[in-house]
Amino acid sequence: VHDENINEREILQENTSNEKSVSTINGDIEFDNVSFYYPSRENVIALNNLKLIVRANQTTALVGSSGCGKSTCVSLLLRYYEPSSGRIMIDGQSITDYKIKQFRQDIGVVSQEP
Repeated sequence: VHDENINEREILQENTSNEKSVSTINGDIEFDNVSFYYPSRENVIALNNLKLIVRANQTTALVGSSGCGKSTCVSLLLRYYEPSSGRIMIDGQSITDYKIKQFRQDIGVVSQEP
């Protein structure tokens, strides 16, 4: 995810009610039938029923051609956007249950430019 694109994103506001601390996260990530359309291009599907499981302490690379959804997955995981359908979970818990600010600080993403 490129920093210069953050200004273009719909940044979710932190809602502190009923949110959990990140300190108890083991790290299993699951995209469960996640679909997503960007608000500015609702007629173009960015992800269609993505099912993906990444186990804790596992190095995972998202690779593919330009526009296939790699950055979209990262943006959804970091909650810059919410999925149009489906859910994203960490350790079986919806990522919407965690405090956004702390959650983003505790997740590491490494991108590579060609």
